[in-house]
Formats: sequence, structure tokens, C-alpha cells
Amino acid sequence: MRKPIASVATIVVLAGCSADGSNSVDVNSTKDLVDLLQRTTHFDYNVIDTPANLLDVADIAVVGEVVSVDSALQDKGSGPPVGAVIVGLRAVETWKDGPSINGNTVYYWFNRPTEVDISHYQNGLPLGTRIVLFAHEDTGVKLIESTAEFDTLYSAHPQGHIIESEDNHTVNVWASENENLPEWEGLDTVAELRQATNRP
Repeated sequence: MRKPIASVATIVVLAGCSADGSNSVDVNSTKDLVDLLQRTTHFDYNVIDTPANLLDVADIAVVGEVVSVDSALQDKGSGPPVGAVIVGLRAVETWKDGPSINGNTVYYWFNRPTEVDISHYQNGLPLGTRIVLFAHEDTGVKLIESTAEFDTLYSAHPQGHIIESEDNHTVNVWASENENLPEWEGLDTVAELRQATNRP
């Protein structure tokens, strides 16, 4: 039975300041970036119990290498714009094809506190970084002031933004609930994730 697509609510919290009010953003590695993402974005979502079921509900699933990291702003209609990051991934493995892969490049976005400069995300996601992305096509967001060009834009499922760190181990950025799910336990590499989704 096909599981329903998870309902997701995103809450962006203020980032970049320590308790004494000083700037605390200093990203020099993938680990630093994961820490920044976890501190600045929180999701409420329906947990998907297995990687195979996450593959089933996602519009697209790829293993990709970072080819671009661009800043943008979200046009909220009322109130000031909110920061965003657009990442371009060159798909090296397609686990599930989606509505559009622009010349084998997939573009997805996530929230960025407006006061945090894009350079921190570029430092944490150097070109060539591998990411496993389970994502949904996002037609509801309006992004402005970006140099990224794309036909289709995706947003990662909260359990599907998985970054390979410098030691070749993967980090599932926002999926803290996975720690309590046996089918997700111990999936620390791209190869283990591939096997868990029943990919050859």
C-alpha cells in the first residue's frame, strides 16, 4: 500500500547568535554545516518508518554531487523576505526519477536565516560533496533574488536530506526521530542506504 505523503511544517528559528549576542556562525566543514542546519531549522512531520517507504512517497530520489550553492530570498507576500539556499546536484545515481532533472542536475532549496551569509553554506557544501536526496516537487515557494536557473525546484523530505561528510559517512540532517526506528538504525553510508531502499 502506498503511504500518504508526509505533511510537513517548517519553523525557522533565529540563528547566528550565542547567549551573549555575539555572532557564532563559523562553518568550515560539513560537520559545521550540519550543526548550523540543525540549529536553524526545525520540522514537524509524519515519520516514515523505512527508507523503502520514504522512496515510495518521494517524488524524486538521487545521489548527487554538489555543483552549485546559491542564495535566494523567499517572497512571503507580507512582511520582509526570508533567506533561502538553492543547491544544484549533478545526479550520479537516480533511485527514483521525478518530473524534471535539468540536464541531470536537480535543484532543491532549504531555509536560511536571512542574516546568515551564503558563504557559510558554500564552505559547508564544497563542490563535489555527495548528498542523498529524497524530495518533493515544491510549487508553493516563491524565491527571488537568485542567480540559480531551474525549471523544477524540490524541497527535501525532513528524513531525506542526507549529506556525506569528509570521512565518507552520511549524516541525516534533520531526522532525529530515525534514532528510534530499527529500519534506519546503522545506515551510515550511501551503500547502506542504497541497500535499504532495495536498490541494486
